[in-house]
Amino acid sequence: MPYVWRRQQAERLSEVMEEKLVTPSASPEDDLVTRETRHEALVALGGLSLSHQQVLTLFYLEGLSLKKIAAFLDLSPQAVNQRLHRARSQLKKEMLTMVEEMLGNRKLPEDFSAEVIQSALQRGQELLEEQRWIEAKAEFRKITSTIGQHLDAQRGLALALDARWMPCWTVTANPWMRS
Repeated sequence: MPYVWRRQQAERLSEVMEEKLVTPSASPEDDLVTRETRHEALVALGGLSLSHQQVLTLFYLEGLSLKKIAAFLDLSPQAVNQRLHRARSQLKKEMLTMVEEMLGNRKLPEDFSAEVIQSALQRGQELLEEQRWIEAKAEFRKITSTIGQHLDAQRGLALALDARWMPCWTVTANPWMRS
């Protein structure tokens, strides 16, 4: 008898969980994104064991404390805490797997990184020409923090730092020209 009762409670929790994941949205696009996100969350949650589904639902969707969950499931609070920890870890793995599968089909173009770097270099150069040293420094740091040995970014960063400390410093029309 207790097993049947718990199974019925689990089914009821699944229904409550679906209701709580629905939120009103401002536009049809937002509504579609909400429904897709809800579906993906339910798929990931559905991949967990029943005991993990129960503790996650009771804790996050019902907002019950560990003590109340323990009483509801006839477990110790330590066992509930352990299940909750394991359930979070498993859910994280499920979600990461889903994201990897979804993004695996959508690879970026091979020249994407080069285009982003070129765009940042151009923006940095424009900022230098406008004598906006701090912003130029930030733009070049984006590149050097990712690709430490990028020569043009290092030059731009040096120019931005030097000019920042020397207000009378003027930048040539094209600081990228190599002498």
